[in-house]
Amino acid sequence: MSQDPLTACSNENGFTFDPNDEVSYYYGDLSRDEVKTVLDEASIGTFLIRDSTKDIDQKVLCVKEGPKSINSYKIIHRCTDDHKIQKDSHVFYIYGKEDCLFSSIPSILEFYSNHYLNQSPLIKPAFYHKKCIAMYDFTENGDPNEDLYFKKDEILSIIEYTQGENWWKASNESGKVGLVPVPLIRRLKPNEWPDIKKRIVPSKLEVNQPIIHSQKNSTDEESNYSNEKNEKCPFDARVIEDYTPSPYEHSCISLKKGQIVTVLEMRSMGKWFGQNQSNGNKGLFPFNRVEMIDD
Repeated sequence: MSQDPLTACSNENGFTFDPNDEVSYYYGDLSRDEVKTVLDEASIGTFLIRDSTKDIDQKVLCVKEGPKSINSYKIIHRCTDDHKIQKDSHVFYIYGKEDCLFSSIPSILEFYSNHYLNQSPLIKPAFYHKKCIAMYDFTENGDPNEDLYFKKDEILSIIEYTQGENWWKASNESGKVGLVPVPLIRRLKPNEWPDIKKRIVPSKLEVNQPIIHSQKNSTDEESNYSNEKNEKCPFDARVIEDYTPSPYEHSCISLKKGQIVTVLEMRSMGKWFGQNQSNGNKGLFPFNRVEMIDD
């Protein structure tokens, strides 16, 4: 049978959660020991989803189902020709429970919020702290009306997260909200946040200034990053996704899927400089819209 997701899940324990809010339960690359750290002291029915260590395309649902019981259920994702499945012909199911098919992961969570997996239904997510750290500066070449600029080592809070997307909505410690480029940030794991939090000194911060005391000179690091990357230039790259700059991005060029771009400079703020071989235009473009062509 096929199940469809609801806007919110309510269960017999009176707890309501949104199955579409991936930020609250998706932990990404988490080891089994780290799962134990998160769920060991949690109440029964608390769950999270992590990436499979054996198959990066699959996910694992981890549930605290007893006082000393943390169970893992592999979520299988495959395509199907069954026209009864209406949503993009994608099917999801729990390994070993192939008789119950779903159109998405949120629909699995909705169903098992009112049905037992083994010893317990899903009651509440192990809410992720939603923190991420900036790996590089993002201080220019964006849309000032939509993007959130930040500096290396700055801590950001994720507001809206969509798996597979290259831009997330986030806020900084000053409360400013905007879009941030995913390749330039990294989500903090549960065991990282307490230590990093101690190193933050909010009273001494200014807007868009780093909020972690770095032991290295950031200017030197950026220079080393730039020099290392630009040793590869120039090289050709193929456009894998269309790109149209906003009206504010006067220094950027448009790209069409399949075009060839000669990359002349690899910059650290999320955009590279190059020349579109189709029309000769030179300018900046997001590096995640192209892929390097192997010699």
